[in-house]
Amino acid sequence: MLTRKVLITSGKGGVGKSCCTVFLGQALARHGFRVLLIELDAGLRGLDLMLGLEDRNPYDMGDILKGRCDPYDAVSACGESRLSLLSAPSGDWSEFSQADLVWLCREIASYYDWILLDAPAGIGRGFRLGLEAADRALLVVTPDPICVRDAAAVSSIMERTRGSGFSQRLIINRVGRQPMGDSLPDLDAVIDQTAVQLIGVIPEDQLLARCAANGLALPSSARAFQPFDNTAWRLAGIYRPLDFP
Repeated sequence: MLTRKVLITSGKGGVGKSCCTVFLGQALARHGFRVLLIELDAGLRGLDLMLGLEDRNPYDMGDILKGRCDPYDAVSACGESRLSLLSAPSGDWSEFSQADLVWLCREIASYYDWILLDAPAGIGRGFRLGLEAADRALLVVTPDPICVRDAAAVSSIMERTRGSGFSQRLIINRVGRQPMGDSLPDLDAVIDQTAVQLIGVIPEDQLLARCAANGLALPSSARAFQPFDNTAWRLAGIYRPLDFP
């Protein structure tokens, strides 16, 4: 199958976007797909810690693009799983162009079924580079008015940049058991205000942050485990329910 390249982005920071990247990647790998996570937050790495890969590889994406190593030398495998990581450059993006990242994704794509591009929050250079390289996007929001408004703005930028045919899907993260408030009374209001089709709903789960901080896989007992599993299947085009505990 053709490698699918997914930009995972958000309108603002603090919505759990990188956690969604990691645990969605783990879910896809459990389902038998070969998955590469590419970190785009130059100079501010974090995925290596979340995957338990800190200091495992001296190379990063910047080394590839500067010709210091081959693409596969900079990729770190996550144990025995089908999940791998390519870390962001240790510097900034000023030396690199959209064509560089597009080339890199094309060069490495044949080894993976899915490439998940973890963009930094907002609409800076890392986001725009990832948008050019991706063939679809997941927009992560939490159910609060500021986050939803910013996500709607990011969605509009993606549509203007890539056209109406560029696929966008919505993940609503950190959904609690308490009422959401007057401005966003339910999940339908989040969907309506972002105008993006829903693909996943992830409940608030303290185990997410604990696992991410300690580089651990999400256990099957976690509240968010099945919702991530369902979202991964839906991303792959296989129906699964949206319900969550």
